[in-house]
Amino acid sequence: SKNIKPWLVNFFVGVEAVGLLSVATTLYAMVISVIPLGTLGMLFPRETVDRERFKNIFRRSMKYALWVSLGVAVLAALGGPIAIIVLVPKYIPAIPLFLILLVSLLFYGGFKVVRMALLALQEQKILFLRSLSISLMSPVLLVLFLPTIGIAGGALDFVILEAASLVLYYYYLVRSHPGLRFSPRAFLAYDDYDRAFFGGLWSKVRSALWRRKQ
Repeated sequence: SKNIKPWLVNFFVGVEAVGLLSVATTLYAMVISVIPLGTLGMLFPRETVDRERFKNIFRRSMKYALWVSLGVAVLAALGGPIAIIVLVPKYIPAIPLFLILLVSLLFYGGFKVVRMALLALQEQKILFLRSLSISLMSPVLLVLFLPTIGIAGGALDFVILEAASLVLYYYYLVRSHPGLRFSPRAFLAYDDYDRAFFGGLWSKVRSALWRRKQ
């Protein structure tokens, strides 16, 4: 689906649209690279033996992934357009595409956490089914969107696929492991553990900034 996307964009919208979408996608990839979720891929497999502990770690990870993703999305929405205007002004038309892609950050953090949980729990069949379904959905969405809303459809399909991936993964995860289900209200809860976590995180950031000044 990734290989056919530039061809479909070129066919329905034009070669210039391929370049604009590429710029927006590259900038989006730079944004998500700063979200620190990679360590969960090493942590989760070690914690699956104790299912109660794994459940708590999973829920906290989902919560913090959402918060961090939202924070990064806000900062990127403010700084990304400025970076394009200053550094590559000829790609200013790519800004709306970049902002559409940022909407997918609402789902990105949860998607990554659920995916790593499935990997840790050795649910490879679900991962394969998701890859297959996304490969089939993407060209269909592009054929529907590109002729009707233009190049914006090339970014919108990415957002829809990210949301669909999260829903699909989470559905199969909690169906196989009901103990990992949690209420959306947990995202808004703020307890002593959260205060200690963000207090420690702020201390590390402050120490790093202080060392850099010196």
